[in-house]
Amino acid sequence: EAIYREMDPPKKLVMESSVPGPGGKPFFKILQTITLEDNGNETGLVFEAKVLQANPGSEPFLGGMKQGTNGTLDNLVAYLEKR
Repeated sequence: EAIYREMDPPKKLVMESSVPGPGGKPFFKILQTITLEDNGNETGLVFEAKVLQANPGSEPFLGGMKQGTNGTLDNLVAYLEKR
């Protein structure tokens, strides 16, 4: 689940994500900020992630954060291609 907290096209996207656990309580909540920078012929991307809450059982999910981040960026590319 993701909630978009801030959108400042084409510069910044801030979203809060969580992974639901048993009984509906999230394993963890994380705040992700993507900032795009104009570097002439290229666009730079700065990605920041902050764990807001980590509950018991969250360790495997947080251990896979890199894979999840790559999936999030793939979703962003798909979203932008639709626009």
